[in-house]
Amino acid sequence: MADVFISYAREDANKARLLAEALISEGLSVWWDHDLVGGDNFREQIDETIAAAKMVIVIWSEHSVKSPFVKDEASRANDRQILLPVAIGEVNPPVGFGELQTIRFKRWAETSAEWETLTRTVHAKLRASGVATTHTDKIGSAQRQMAFFGRNIDVFLLTMFAQGLACFLLFQPLHFVTRIPLEAKLGFVVIMSLFVSGFQSWVLIAQRAGLLMRGVSFAVGILVGLTAYYFSGASLDQIVNLLDPEMIGPAGGVSLFNGFVFFTYVIVWGTIGVLIER
Repeated sequence: MADVFISYAREDANKARLLAEALISEGLSVWWDHDLVGGDNFREQIDETIAAAKMVIVIWSEHSVKSPFVKDEASRANDRQILLPVAIGEVNPPVGFGELQTIRFKRWAETSAEWETLTRTVHAKLRASGVATTHTDKIGSAQRQMAFFGRNIDVFLLTMFAQGLACFLLFQPLHFVTRIPLEAKLGFVVIMSLFVSGFQSWVLIAQRAGLLMRGVSFAVGILVGLTAYYFSGASLDQIVNLLDPEMIGPAGGVSLFNGFVFFTYVIVWGTIGVLIER
């Protein structure tokens, strides 16, 4: 039988899958009902698995706290004193489970600090119950970060594209300032690229990742910023001079092209916001 049983609401199946994959990658046997189909043996098999499990992890979410099946599974595990509750967001455990120490996630992500706390707790409790485990924090964290990167490559690329649009608008006026040496301009570009990369990548991606992902975000962010700077300089013939005094007035000093770039940036930012909540 499995060492760990995962109890969850059907709406949280993707979250349960991420947890199961992470624990399996660390050498643990995990059972979750993704392969089961409804029928006469459905509840019987779950009951037998819970009775034999060394630990039951219940994922409390806005969906699971309303599920009688999840609450029943958690109650059975609690009676055996093998329950490990995990809460997502601001949700409160149902009545009867509020006294248990709960690991809380601001949002579900397999590379966050809360995740490391969860995996360490799982290994510690299993070892206390006589299950031999080997927990390698650094290796496991790196593996989960790379897995997270692979599953969210679309969000990462969109974030870098959004940074390119932002840097294009930010750096274009530098090409009209002749009194500043090129070295100073490039220094400004690098610093601002780091800032913009930090604002976008750290907030949207790296808060769900670790040091490795932050390093990748910043390194790529600098390259994106430099590319945007050179591209904005190469496009001057198609862009209205933002510093041209004659353009200040009805036109507002902004060309249609720049307006289109900004509009695209807003659309991309909104798309990222939707994807990051998956």
